[in-house]
Amino acid sequence: VSLEPPSPEVIRATFQAEDIKASAEEWLEAGIEDESVYYFAVCENGKVVGQALLHDMDATTGEALVAYDLFEPAHRGRGIGTLMLKLLQQFVREETDIRTLFIITSRDNPASQRLAQKCGFRYVGASREDPVNGMVFEWQAVRVSD
Repeated sequence: VSLEPPSPEVIRATFQAEDIKASAEEWLEAGIEDESVYYFAVCENGKVVGQALLHDMDATTGEALVAYDLFEPAHRGRGIGTLMLKLLQQFVREETDIRTLFIITSRDNPASQRLAQKCGFRYVGASREDPVNGMVFEWQAVRVSD
């Protein structure tokens, strides 16, 4: 699994399951149009299988939100998401000044909750946007120089 620079044409031509198709296009557009969004194509054996990105970055607080999708159900539950998120965390530690990452997911998405926890994120409470169903997970970047 690798994180690669995006090719919008390739990403748009890649099959995307209906459950993520709309959000995948929204995030791709954000990655193209907003230079403050770090957008990566998630690849397995050279084939695009998903996307991962950092957004809503705040240079003052050193915080950013994480978004990700694996495009096909066949790619889910196989460890690709875990490797993807660990690579994103490595990028944050080595290439940015970001100190804290947040993942916001919903109560009805246990796979995303497990992924966050497997990668060292801890549950910190409900989201402001959806206090009933939204769940926030936090991860602190630790660097060798810290």
